[in-house]
Amino acid sequence: MKLEDKKVILKKIKRLPDQIKNYTICSFKKDRSIKAYTQNTEKGIIYFLHEEGYDTQTFMFTEKKEFHKQMKKLIEKEFPRSHKLYVNQQF
Repeated sequence: MKLEDKKVILKKIKRLPDQIKNYTICSFKKDRSIKAYTQNTEKGIIYFLHEEGYDTQTFMFTEKKEFHKQMKKLIEKEFPRSHKLYVNQQF
Protein backbone atom coordinates (compact mmCIF):
# COMPACT_ATOMS: atom_id res chain seq x y z
CA MET A 1 0.00 0.00 0.00
CA LYS A 2 1.17 3.45 -0.89
CA LEU A 3 0.52 6.59 1.17
CA GLU A 4 -0.87 9.42 -1.00
CA ASP A 5 -2.37 12.86 -0.53
CA LYS A 6 -6.19 12.95 -0.64
CA LYS A 7 -6.22 15.75 -3.23
CA VAL A 8 -4.05 13.67 -5.57
CA ILE A 9 -6.35 10.66 -5.17
CA LEU A 10 -9.41 12.76 -6.01
CA LYS A 11 -7.72 13.92 -9.23
CA LYS A 12 -6.64 10.38 -10.19
CA ILE A 13 -10.18 8.99 -9.92
CA LYS A 14 -11.12 10.41 -13.33
CA ARG A 15 -8.18 8.59 -14.93
CA LEU A 16 -8.98 5.11 -13.60
CA PRO A 17 -9.06 2.46 -16.34
CA ASP A 18 -12.28 0.70 -17.37
CA GLN A 19 -11.12 -2.64 -15.92
CA ILE A 20 -10.38 -2.56 -12.18
CA LYS A 21 -9.48 -5.77 -10.33
CA ASN A 22 -9.05 -4.15 -6.94
CA TYR A 23 -8.65 -0.49 -5.99
CA THR A 24 -8.67 0.11 -2.24
CA ILE A 25 -8.43 3.38 -0.33
CA CYS A 26 -7.83 3.11 3.43
CA SER A 27 -7.52 5.61 6.26
CA PHE A 28 -4.19 6.07 8.01
CA LYS A 29 -5.35 3.79 10.87
CA LYS A 30 -6.78 1.37 8.26
CA ASP A 31 -10.10 1.13 10.11
CA ARG A 32 -12.11 2.60 7.20
CA SER A 33 -11.90 1.71 3.54
CA ILE A 34 -13.47 2.05 0.11
CA LYS A 35 -13.00 -0.77 -2.41
CA ALA A 36 -13.71 -0.44 -6.12
CA TYR A 37 -13.80 -3.23 -8.71
CA THR A 38 -15.47 -4.10 -12.02
CA GLN A 39 -17.17 -7.10 -13.58
CA ASN A 40 -17.74 -7.81 -17.26
CA THR A 41 -21.25 -8.90 -18.22
CA GLU A 42 -23.09 -9.39 -21.49
CA LYS A 43 -24.60 -5.92 -21.12
CA GLY A 44 -21.24 -4.24 -20.46
CA ILE A 45 -19.06 -3.32 -17.53
CA ILE A 46 -20.56 -3.02 -14.05
CA TYR A 47 -18.71 -0.88 -11.51
CA PHE A 48 -18.88 -1.76 -7.80
CA LEU A 49 -18.04 0.38 -4.76
CA HIS A 50 -17.90 -1.20 -1.32
CA GLU A 51 -17.78 1.14 1.68
CA GLU A 52 -16.59 -0.11 5.08
CA GLY A 53 -16.29 2.21 8.06
CA TYR A 54 -18.88 4.84 8.89
CA ASP A 55 -21.45 2.80 6.96
CA THR A 56 -21.16 -0.58 5.28
CA GLN A 57 -22.74 -0.48 1.83
CA THR A 58 -22.18 -1.73 -1.69
CA PHE A 59 -23.08 0.35 -4.75
CA MET A 60 -23.45 -0.81 -8.38
CA PHE A 61 -23.10 1.43 -11.44
CA THR A 62 -23.32 0.88 -15.18
CA GLU A 63 -22.00 4.35 -16.07
CA LYS A 64 -18.43 5.35 -15.31
CA LYS A 65 -19.39 8.98 -14.69
CA GLU A 66 -21.82 8.05 -11.88
CA PHE A 67 -19.20 5.69 -10.44
CA HIS A 68 -16.64 8.54 -10.23
CA LYS A 69 -19.18 10.92 -8.72
CA GLN A 70 -20.19 8.48 -5.96
CA MET A 71 -16.57 7.54 -5.25
CA LYS A 72 -15.68 11.20 -4.62
CA LYS A 73 -18.66 11.57 -2.28
CA LEU A 74 -17.66 8.44 -0.35
CA ILE A 75 -14.06 9.65 0.04
CA GLU A 76 -15.28 12.93 1.51
CA LYS A 77 -17.74 11.08 3.78
CA GLU A 78 -15.39 8.35 5.04
CA PHE A 79 -12.24 10.48 5.34
CA PRO A 80 -13.41 14.03 6.21
CA ARG A 81 -10.32 15.14 8.17
CA SER A 82 -7.72 12.89 6.54
CA HIS A 83 -5.03 14.39 4.36
CA LYS A 84 -3.04 11.21 3.70
CA LEU A 85 -4.63 7.93 2.64
CA TYR A 86 -3.31 4.49 1.75
CA VAL A 87 -3.99 3.28 -1.79
CA ASN A 88 -3.68 -0.28 -3.11
CA GLN A 89 -4.36 -0.72 -6.81
CA GLN A 90 -4.53 -3.68 -9.19
CA PHE A 91 -5.71 -3.23 -12.77
